[in-house]
Amino acid sequence: MVLSTGKCQYFPTLQDSWAVLRTRKMPSANQHPKIFRFARFNIDALCFLASRLRDGISCDCDASQAPVYGSLNWAISILFADGVEWLLRSPLNENGAIPCPRTNSILLESEAITLKYIRSHSSIAVPEVFAYSCSQENEIGVPYILMSKAPGCPLRLHWTHMSWNGKAKILRQLGSITLQLCQLNFAQIGSLFESVHGPVIKTCLTRGLLVHERHTLDLNRGPFTSAIDFYGALISALQDHASILPLNPRCFFAPFPLPEDYEDDAQFERSRDRWHDFVALHSKIDGSDNRTDYMIVSDLLADMRKKWVRDTSFEEDSCRYSLHHPDISVNNIFVDEEYNITCIIDWAFCSSVPLSVAITEPGLPQSRNELSEQLREQFRRGFREAAYNASDVNPKRRALLCRVLQHSRPMWLLSRILNFDTVVDFSLLNELWAIANSTGGQLLMEFKTRQAWDAYGKIHALLKGDDDHSGVAEKKHFDRRSQVDLTVARKLTLISQWSSRYGQPGSLALRAESPAFKADRTLWKWIDRSLADLQAMYH
Repeated sequence: MVLSTGKCQYFPTLQDSWAVLRTRKMPSANQHPKIFRFARFNIDALCFLASRLRDGISCDCDASQAPVYGSLNWAISILFADGVEWLLRSPLNENGAIPCPRTNSILLESEAITLKYIRSHSSIAVPEVFAYSCSQENEIGVPYILMSKAPGCPLRLHWTHMSWNGKAKILRQLGSITLQLCQLNFAQIGSLFESVHGPVIKTCLTRGLLVHERHTLDLNRGPFTSAIDFYGALISALQDHASILPLNPRCFFAPFPLPEDYEDDAQFERSRDRWHDFVALHSKIDGSDNRTDYMIVSDLLADMRKKWVRDTSFEEDSCRYSLHHPDISVNNIFVDEEYNITCIIDWAFCSSVPLSVAITEPGLPQSRNELSEQLREQFRRGFREAAYNASDVNPKRRALLCRVLQHSRPMWLLSRILNFDTVVDFSLLNELWAIANSTGGQLLMEFKTRQAWDAYGKIHALLKGDDDHSGVAEKKHFDRRSQVDLTVARKLTLISQWSSRYGQPGSLALRAESPAFKADRTLWKWIDRSLADLQAMYH
């Protein structure tokens, strides 16, 4: 029997047994068992609940185990006498990526309902939910989901040494899973919650409205009845983020160096240090220049929104939106020894979305990483094969899904920019700009033009009042660096300021003709070679 509160579900307490459990004391504060690293909870109550849910089969929760944890949750294991293993998972709250118990409670409830719905309406392998509570007001003492342990092992243990054929097999399976998710349709964009009539779409918990402290913003969070409103909310979130929230490590015209762009680890580390020097001088990341640049980014995306809606209007006719896993990664995919996917975990932030978002290729090993074209084609192949083999997909629907699949690239780019699921926003926006603008105008020139607009000059002047002029963080950084490092950072900063036109008179022809300054891998490699040549010359 399950009691429903309308918002969360709780299993009823057996008063006699609970009275016995309450008399057992928790370990004292100076004992610090590993299992209580993130929160104190009642182990006896947990084991009692788990045993009761399996008709009295005894179980044990090893108090010496250390919780495993990710960015949002921690988890511990419960082992039954017959060898079955369950997990209790609970939000990290203050220790996690979203330090807000209320938001984490909402995410927990929606994830539990989503897992139940997917298991009931598809063959997608997801954990089974046995009990959950989105409040700490329960016998165990923490909000939790009690679920089955994923069979197999995480794909991350295999990915780096897998053959191309093995990776291709994974991508084809993900294509098939995506097809199944596209068959779980809803009339609104939002996340699943419990109601007296069963699961319903309510508040949209997509990552772009919550992560990176966006849960603190006053935003329209749905549910949305149109893709236009959905995109509008995401763009507003980016705009508000750019004006008041921390942007680290994102500097639009100085994207963070990526290891794969360099010949060896030593070259990457030198470039990374140069980047840190550059952005530390004058606290560039959260400075008015970078914030205003991101305000321009949000406005450019808003301008392109009309094209997105026009290009995807064929899907809006159905007014149906599909479930989407927002964080497909090697950490959340479990496989067996033959690379068959045995479970997909971590469905927090899951929501129904427009098809053009739902049918985007995943990024692996992490969602921010881009697959090769060959592996992306394997995903598309798996999706198409599943669509043509599915008996419940009629020809018209099949043609629609495959057409959306062929035009999914812009939405892959868009989602990573809006969600800040990347540290190289410029390159992604540059590609998106090229797709949306058939005239061939360069993004750098568009920025240069907009930086001279009075509207952005006023925004820049307003944001400049919040710039850090103390120099404390800058001094602390360069106390650990050499005079050469400081000199290089100053020279680059001078060049970047010369080309910027925020607040500059438009009649300064030399500034007006200077291209927007961009510090990327080409620059860092050039500096690396130049300093090496100078060192060789003097030695």
